[in-house]
Amino acid sequence: MPSEIFNRLFDSQIPEGTEGNPAHYGLFVKNRTGLYMRLTQSEGNEIAYNPETQTRHLIGFEAPSDTIRQYQLNLSKNMLIRKGDPEYEFFNRYAERRPTGTNTHLQMMLVDFRKETAGTGGRFDYLAFEFTATVTINTANHTDGILDIGFGQASDLARGIASSAGFDEARQHPAFVPSAKIPIERMALSGEAVTLEQGGEAWITVDFEPLGAPDGFEIVRSGADAHDGEICGARLQLDSVVITGLAPGITAVKIRSSADSSKYGLVEVTVIEAGGGDPGAPPTDED
Repeated sequence: MPSEIFNRLFDSQIPEGTEGNPAHYGLFVKNRTGLYMRLTQSEGNEIAYNPETQTRHLIGFEAPSDTIRQYQLNLSKNMLIRKGDPEYEFFNRYAERRPTGTNTHLQMMLVDFRKETAGTGGRFDYLAFEFTATVTINTANHTDGILDIGFGQASDLARGIASSAGFDEARQHPAFVPSAKIPIERMALSGEAVTLEQGGEAWITVDFEPLGAPDGFEIVRSGADAHDGEICGARLQLDSVVITGLAPGITAVKIRSSADSSKYGLVEVTVIEAGGGDPGAPPTDED
């Protein structure tokens, strides 16, 4: 008898500090009825991200610089050949029919069981990514009983959650809920005020709740809500805002969700002279 499949009912929470395990990252494909089916009868769980880079030779620099344009996901799975097994029978159709064009496409969902939030019926929802994959049958090894299958990303990745809604013992098919359908409840900043010297930097992290909600944000640079660009600079760095002190003074940087303009935060910025000083002190005769 095979061992029990990990988190079969979406009711497991992995403790903090647990080391990686192939079972902790679920791979799902849509079956013939349009429901997500988890891949379990396969060895290994490696994903190649394949970054696409572009080298630039900028006129002001001696050394070239590489820019990452995008990532292309590729997976290869060795499916066990076992008569009657739903996973083998599903993919053996590709070996039998050798489809081409869009007939090789299927919907795939990657589920990270290490990032969870409360779901329905005492179960959990998990961070997930959905995309269209191109399926290729590389080899059918009937000596070792293995069907070698390749999955190549054929669309943009959509971020969201694998939902436990409607999930039970009989119906073990999670649904994908994209970020666009998850309302933002809160935008959290790591700080609401910073004091830094001219030339100094302060980093503010930006996070969104709940899990899977849109996490894009922007710095407001126009109108009355814009910060004073002579006092400080501000730029985005992944999921942080980097604030740089330019001249003594006080201003505020407004950070706003790209998906919901009603969710925003203000960071009061105080810039002092290098080596100390009070930006609010009255000028002296030497000023």
